[in-house]
Amino acid sequence: MADQIERTGPVVGSTTYVNNKLVERDYGFTLPNVAFLQVAINAHGEMNVPVPQLLEDMEHALTKIGADEGFAALSVGEPVDIEHRWVYLKIKPDGSTRNVGCKAFLHCLPRGIPELGITPGEISETEATFTVLRYRLVADGVELFSIDRMANVCKINGKDYAVDIEAML
Repeated sequence: MADQIERTGPVVGSTTYVNNKLVERDYGFTLPNVAFLQVAINAHGEMNVPVPQLLEDMEHALTKIGADEGFAALSVGEPVDIEHRWVYLKIKPDGSTRNVGCKAFLHCLPRGIPELGITPGEISETEATFTVLRYRLVADGVELFSIDRMANVCKINGKDYAVDIEAML
């Protein structure tokens, strides 16, 4: 019989805080893609090699409902701290479930004031975008990664990809 594992179930709730103030609840966001810079080397022709110590630009996007103080907090001309919290279900092999808490901490630069479409009878929704300087993800109490572009930190699953470079500089 194959090993049985817990299955990941649906997200059952979320909150978003900007500078420690709740701005949205039970709505969507997209966490940054962390892409390693690809460098071409010669190896029986050209081969691209990912370099985890060098990262592509990280972007963050979140959806906000309405024009209010939360919308204004996303549109400032200075760095902001964004914290996302969400809970999802883990389904055990016996069918029982447990809640798993996750948190994403981001230090970001707003990319501007997002457009806000207004249509009578519909919810007004906007997507704010940011350049990410620092990104830390914690799931079920375990740090999955911590990236700080300005401090040259790149920890992924407990391994620090930048520490030996910093020691040599």
